[in-house]
Amino acid sequence: RSNVMTVELSGTHTLENFIDYKLKLNLSELVGKKFKKSSTFDPEAAEAAANGTFNLYVTMKGPAGNPTITYDKRAVKESVQYNLAQEKQDLKNVLQREFTKRSDPQRPAETVKDWEAPVEYELIDFDANADDAE
Repeated sequence: RSNVMTVELSGTHTLENFIDYKLKLNLSELVGKKFKKSSTFDPEAAEAAANGTFNLYVTMKGPAGNPTITYDKRAVKESVQYNLAQEKQDLKNVLQREFTKRSDPQRPAETVKDWEAPVEYELIDFDANADDAE
């Protein structure tokens, strides 16, 4: 992590000078630095963007002097699956809290009262041709 950009790097580099690196670059951070307004900087928004879905996954494989650089489709697929699983779990938690009326997941659930239809109905009378009569 630096003031220029955040890069995640993993992989191997053998004694025969053969590399197999995997890089993760945040596109919004990469492009955003060019258009950054110096007057407004929100560190929370920057952190959210860095963890967001605008990431570029790249592999570098081959001899260190001339590696082959390709788009890492498998890492993208894993990232999407992980993000979907997180969203699914978040949605389940929200729905569970909403329908069981619990604010704290550690507390026992309160019972939800059954909905009952109103005893009296209010009828609304309107004339569809009211504009034509005038």
